[in-house]
Amino acid sequence: MNRRCHLILALAASSALSVVAACFGDNEVSGPLLQEVIAPQAVDADGGIASIVVRVRARPQEEVAVSLTATLGVHTPERAVVTTDAAGLAEATFTYTAGPTAGTEDSLAQVTDPLGAVASRDFSFAVTPITRVGQSQQLTGFAAVDLGFFEGQAVPVASAGSLRRVGLFAPGPAEILIGVYSEVAGLPSALVVQTTGMLQRGRNELAVPATTLAAGSYWIMASYKAAANMYVGTTVVPTRYIARAHASTAPAVYPSSTLYNDEVRNLYLVLGE
Repeated sequence: MNRRCHLILALAASSALSVVAACFGDNEVSGPLLQEVIAPQAVDADGGIASIVVRVRARPQEEVAVSLTATLGVHTPERAVVTTDAAGLAEATFTYTAGPTAGTEDSLAQVTDPLGAVASRDFSFAVTPITRVGQSQQLTGFAAVDLGFFEGQAVPVASAGSLRRVGLFAPGPAEILIGVYSEVAGLPSALVVQTTGMLQRGRNELAVPATTLAAGSYWIMASYKAAANMYVGTTVVPTRYIARAHASTAPAVYPSSTLYNDEVRNLYLVLGE
């Protein structure tokens, strides 16, 4: 029987994807086959997220179970049940969340048919280290946020890196707008990146488009939609604010602002390679 090997190279707008392909015959399969596993080339350690797609071939209209096993992180779900179409094809999508350790993620994909036949394939990708700069450990103080203001504090970035997420600790749920601004002459200046999100209690890291930051100081400015609380420390640092109702977007340039000294806030940046 003639056999052929299909390799499909898939690309995503945000990152290149690697594909593991399987060979299969022209005739109807007698058991399940793993056609391809589409995985990222790299994921940030300690909370980085990526989509994994597993494409399988089995008998037409057959229910098969697809499972993934990880070594450095977690695949969610670990097991998915899908039904093949009239051509015997199906795919399952998983979300990979990286653990704190950088290195090579060696994962195993398996597909099992109703008769217990199993096909498996290894695949791997890099889990790259991250750096958190700013107040990245939970502070112990507690303060109410001031509504109707867009305010924040500066965070020093010692070395250039790629900004991936903006982080903060929250005592409870809150809807927030965050803008990260460059610094000129000690003042927040041009908007670098912005994000919005619904905070949950504990550590929150809001994804932003990967953006290269040069070494220097950056201001993390925030506004809240409704009454909320925030964690603060005992150290007092320069803080700047403008009066501005909560909105879904941040100003492109931070306007003339008022300076005062306030407790340091639980804000930080997450940088990747």
